[in-house]
Amino acid sequence: DYDCGVGYTGQVSVAPGSPATLSGIQIGSTCTVTEVAPVAIPGFTWGTVTYSPASIVISNAVGTFEITVGNSITRDLGSLRIIKTLSNVDGAQVPASFSVDYDCGVGYTGQISVAPGSPVTVNDIPTGSICTVTEVAPAAIPGFTWGTVTYSPESIAIDEKGETFSITVGNSIT
Repeated sequence: DYDCGVGYTGQVSVAPGSPATLSGIQIGSTCTVTEVAPVAIPGFTWGTVTYSPASIVISNAVGTFEITVGNSITRDLGSLRIIKTLSNVDGAQVPASFSVDYDCGVGYTGQISVAPGSPVTVNDIPTGSICTVTEVAPAAIPGFTWGTVTYSPESIAIDEKGETFSITVGNSIT
């Protein structure tokens, strides 16, 4: 929307890199612009609109006077917390931490080390991602047997900006 005073207000469409020019504005008019809020895009957040300068004065008949409208858009991100639990009632000499692969979609995969009782968080995962984890099989310990690994839940959606979603990896050794 533009406002250059009584009789010269309206709306014009402007694309990035393709400025719009309005003509016939009376000399001495002060002009301001206000961007109409863009349509929301799921999984993204629009930044605060900037205006540079905030207003202009049409000071002569031959010049072109500019106001630049700027905005930004960023991807909404959340986090995955991986919690490790271990039942070791017989006192086996177990590793201090366990390797866990995570898969939250293309470009958001990896392997981390998680110690029982010390969760690890993987940040900057796009909202809408579905995450799964798989524990790398720990080395055999003579005289002991590893139990079946459990995942609770089996997968989780990163469905809210700025939030952390957890999966617990559990196993036992006897």
